[in-house]
Amino acid sequence: MTNILDMLKGYKTITFNVLAMLVAIAQYYWGPLPVVDGEQFAFLIAIGNFALRFVTKTPVFKATV
Repeated sequence: MTNILDMLKGYKTITFNVLAMLVAIAQYYWGPLPVVDGEQFAFLIAIGNFALRFVTKTPVFKATV
């Protein structure tokens, strides 16, 4: 599992957001998920992005150069 996470270095958040976008688009056109309020979906994505800050190598609340 560590090798997969190392290979995704720098791409975890981007991958998460692309997948979230695809789910949102699929939900809009085909509705494969139970009805979810758009604000709740956005809140869950924001929580996911915040959680990813603790998983990634970049320190939380600190910019890297």
